[in-house]
Amino acid sequence: MRRFLYLLAIACCLGAHGGVLLLHERAGAYLISLFSADAPLRAGSQDFTVLVQTAADGNIVSDCRVELSFRRANTAQVRIDAQVGQSANKLLYAAPAQLGAGVWQFTISVQPSGGAFAEAHGTVTILPEQPPIAAYWPYFAVPPIAVLLFTLNRWLKRRSKSTSRKIFMG
Repeated sequence: MRRFLYLLAIACCLGAHGGVLLLHERAGAYLISLFSADAPLRAGSQDFTVLVQTAADGNIVSDCRVELSFRRANTAQVRIDAQVGQSANKLLYAAPAQLGAGVWQFTISVQPSGGAFAEAHGTVTILPEQPPIAAYWPYFAVPPIAVLLFTLNRWLKRRSKSTSRKIFMG
């Protein structure tokens, strides 16, 4: 049982990218993938990352200019330059964005140095902000569950001792 708990604790800490794939599309000579840090996407601050690969052999392209642009009906376009230095994974181009709730059309523009320009398009739905109680309820639920499990453990140990006494006494 302890091994299982150790493995569970290690697995929780070892997230690869930890995000969700929103788009994987071939655009010209490139494969462009867009990831999001959260699922589902909620209004407010978002972290998007882009992976650019050559379509022929899947090699990673790390020397290009990547721009994300988001557009929602009746709003101004949001443009963000994705940078390699902003991402924890140096193979991905990171772009933080502030987006409101709604359906957004996005375009990923890739301009490699010495390569052909490519664009990938998609749509993403961003849900309204979650109320704080809905976002943090697991943190409030843990202490009562821990107390309940401790109480159950004590009760089972007492019950086990009284049963073993009756067997030896009887």
